[in-house]
Amino acid sequence: MSERDAASIVAGRVRSVASSFFRFRAAVVPPAALCAWSAAYATGAPRGQLFAMGAGMSLTSLFFLYEARRARSPMSDARFALSLLVTLWALAMAALVSGAIESPMVSVLFAPTLTAFAAWGQRRRESVAVLLSFVLSVALLFALRDHSPFGPLPLAARAWLRALFALVTVALLWASVAGLADAYALGAREIDRLREDSVARVIERSRALDAVGATVAHEIKNPLAAIKGLVQLIARDERPERERARLQVIEGEVARIDGVLRDYLAFARPLDPLRAERVALASMVDGVLASLEPRAHKARVTLTREGPAVWVCVDRAKIEAALVNVLLNAIQASAEASAVRVSWRLEGQSVTLTVHDDGRGIDSATLARVGTPFFTTRPDGTGLGLVVARGAIEQHEGGALQITSREGEGTNVAITLKIAEPTQEIEA
Repeated sequence: MSERDAASIVAGRVRSVASSFFRFRAAVVPPAALCAWSAAYATGAPRGQLFAMGAGMSLTSLFFLYEARRARSPMSDARFALSLLVTLWALAMAALVSGAIESPMVSVLFAPTLTAFAAWGQRRRESVAVLLSFVLSVALLFALRDHSPFGPLPLAARAWLRALFALVTVALLWASVAGLADAYALGAREIDRLREDSVARVIERSRALDAVGATVAHEIKNPLAAIKGLVQLIARDERPERERARLQVIEGEVARIDGVLRDYLAFARPLDPLRAERVALASMVDGVLASLEPRAHKARVTLTREGPAVWVCVDRAKIEAALVNVLLNAIQASAEASAVRVSWRLEGQSVTLTVHDDGRGIDSATLARVGTPFFTTRPDGTGLGLVVARGAIEQHEGGALQITSREGEGTNVAITLKIAEPTQEIEA
């Protein structure tokens, strides 16, 4: 999210708090002020005090009504802060002419102050300005408690007016908090929208890069095939041993590049649709082990398997290719005269197939990177085989691939697949 987007969300929060506060202020304060003036009149307050209260409350109420209408238009931080300061000092003056610190209106001074915190937090200069004005106004009312131009309102009016203005304070604070809650909900929706837009742009960019990479890889494969064919053709002629060795190196390197491109294309291409079928897990594993037996024999590694009879619903070609990748890694990681064991067990409606090797294991730092594109610890590796295998397995519903390893204790690769329904027993 850019700074501009963040600033827009903060501005929306301020507008929401301001709009809610201004509307409630215009709806609540003028009627409460009229009640206060009427109570003062009914209990025999001095005429001068009644005039001062009436004039001040009338001007303040008109200002509140005017601000309520303007709240529909966009509002800057400076304008909102100025309005809160005017509100604070107008209420302080109303408290001054109705008993200073003993006035029942003192509690309302908290409303604009806490509203500033709701809008800007505690560290913005607008909040600090309103807080300082609040402290100064309270200190002034306290200092003038014995020098107020008018004394406190009659005792008969003060008790219930305190309750009234306490309710006014609560109503204004509720308006501020409600506005803040609405603003955060709106901000959350805006953040979600921005996140979705960012993800969509990243995905679109990634797809474009994948398409370019796949096109380049595909175009390279044709010249490579031509080079490989020419090298093989030249190698058929009678050549000195040194030249034949060089041609074999060229052919081997071309084959390695071709393998890298093949793995990349398998990784970059969207996964083909599944062609799921009910497959006997034991039969599928046996077929893969048989195909890898020559490679295991050459490495002097024994392949074993065990597990109950179970059917799975999978795309056989995809799962076999994934198993080949995993088993090849296990064979290459194994020491001579060791074993690679394939076993599986039932877990509810799934089966977990584990490939275990007795190799040197993987340290935690390397294990965290295993399975990421183009990361490999082998000089001739591409770092894509395990990525493609995981993608093929996870394409199946409930499919998962997990790797665990400890140095000196070998490596386990666990593949989870769903059992075909209904399960039918077969010969293991």
